[in-house]
Amino acid sequence: MAGIVIREPERKWYELGGLFVSTIIDSNDRNGEFGMAELRGRRGCKAPPHIHTREIDELFVVVKGQLTMHCGDDIHILNVGDEIILPQNIVHWFEITAEITYWHALYWPGGYEHFFPEVGNRTPLVDLPEPSEVDPNALRGKAEKYGVIYL
Repeated sequence: MAGIVIREPERKWYELGGLFVSTIIDSNDRNGEFGMAELRGRRGCKAPPHIHTREIDELFVVVKGQLTMHCGDDIHILNVGDEIILPQNIVHWFEITAEITYWHALYWPGGYEHFFPEVGNRTPLVDLPEPSEVDPNALRGKAEKYGVIYL
């Protein structure tokens, strides 16, 4: 098998609460083994507290900026190059604490990368919008399909 090249201009971006998300690796292309997304946002952008009941783990790698990650009772400040593994069934959420932050998220087994196109709005990769509140109630029905429970 030859190497697979993923070029940024070919990716589709979706916006949710001021966060831009793009699938880098679609788990359908990897026998469901894993999926990968890139996330970008401005200071103050955050996810509501939630639990993944299907993914074994998530791995976040900060590429630019700073991310404050809440995982269970712990709070971690992640800078460029830092990584965090988020175990299954642990309450977690993030907040962007630098002006602009990018990170990669690896999900295994895959599938969760399909959540964002379902709930987000298709957008061109342009200047990041200001953060806005994400209503967990509006996401619950689709989130359950992916084993995500919003608290």
